[in-house]
Amino acid sequence: ANKRTMMSATVARRAQRSLSLLAKRALSTPAAAPSRQAPSAKALAVAEFDSEYVQNQAHLEGEKSEIQKYQEQMNAIDRHAVFAVTTPLPDPVLPENKSEIAALDSAHKNQIPLTPEGHEKIVVIKQEQAKWPGQSPLGKEQAWV
Repeated sequence: ANKRTMMSATVARRAQRSLSLLAKRALSTPAAAPSRQAPSAKALAVAEFDSEYVQNQAHLEGEKSEIQKYQEQMNAIDRHAVFAVTTPLPDPVLPENKSEIAALDSAHKNQIPLTPEGHEKIVVIKQEQAKWPGQSPLGKEQAWV
């Protein structure tokens, strides 16, 4: 127990010392970074390199066929798609009265399937009798040898 209290006291002293050092460092740092009026040479070199890249990309985009552009648009939507509509559909024209919007929704008509005569389709699911239980032992496996 004495060893444990000595360790905790040592840890507490180290923590106190590191906190005081952090407080001194925080006060000695400048409040704001110096502002630069002109861009650095590195920033100018990077901008020049990027401008060449952007010009080349624009040239390559102009050289692409319509099929290549369509393929890239489809891949952006879903990379496994074979066909997709890449242009967004326009917003539908809705009635002024918001209560009439529910009458326009035809999704409820597809919830109950109908027969060709127009009657509601009734589905009967029949479960056949299993040939034998899958995990039960066979007759010859029931007796220990």
